[in-house]
Amino acid sequence: MKSYKVTRRLRAVAICAALWLGSSIGAPEAKEPMSQAEFSAHMAKQMEAQLSGSKVEIKDGLTLHVTTPSDMDLQIFLDNDYRAYRAEPEALSGVVADRIASMREVLAGPEAVRSPDRILPVVRDLEFLQAMESQISARYPHRVLNDYLVVLYVFDSEHSMQYVVEEDLKSLNVPSESLLDLAVANLSRHLTGVEVTAGDGLYILAGADSYESSLILLEQIWT
Repeated sequence: MKSYKVTRRLRAVAICAALWLGSSIGAPEAKEPMSQAEFSAHMAKQMEAQLSGSKVEIKDGLTLHVTTPSDMDLQIFLDNDYRAYRAEPEALSGVVADRIASMREVLAGPEAVRSPDRILPVVRDLEFLQAMESQISARYPHRVLNDYLVVLYVFDSEHSMQYVVEEDLKSLNVPSESLLDLAVANLSRHLTGVEVTAGDGLYILAGADSYESSLILLEQIWT
C-alpha cells in the first residue's frame, strides 16, 4: 500500500513536470519591438497597400517620401507614430490605422484644413527643424526659444498635423510677426481638458493630445 502511494505521487509529479515543460516549449517567445527601420518599412508597406496608386520611399530613419497618384509629393515624419507604438506595441494596428486615416484626409484635399484657426504651435528641438529643411526645399516659419528648442507650426485636423510653410502664410494673409500669438490663442481654445496635478514640487499634466510640449507656451497653466 505504501509503495503504491509513493508510485502514484511520483507519477503525478512527472505529469505536472511534463505539462510545464510542454507549455514552456510550445509557448511563443515575446517578440521584440520593431526597430525604427523595421517600423518605417512596415508603415511604408501598409501605405502602399491601402493608399491605391501611391508610391512610398523610405528616406532616412523615420522619414517617408510619398508620391500620390496626382503627383503630390509629401514628406511624412513618423516620430510620433513610432513613439506611440513603442509605448504600446500591441496597438500597432491602431497606430497604422491613424496614420492611414491622416493620409486619406490629406489626399482628399489639403486645402480643407489650411485655415488660420487650425494653426497650432509645436515645440521641437533645433535638430528636427534642420533635418526637415535639409530634406525638402520648403521653409518652415519658426520661433527660437533657446539654443536647443524652437516653435514650429502645424495645421491641426482630426487625424493629422501638417507643418506650416512660409507659402501658407502668404496664401492665408497671416503676418509672420503675429503667428505665435495666433497659434497660442488657438492652442488655448483647442486644449479644453488639460488637468494639472501638483505635489511635492512636481506637476503632472494630462489631456493635451499630441501637444504636451506646447503647454510651456500657455502662461495661464503656470501662473
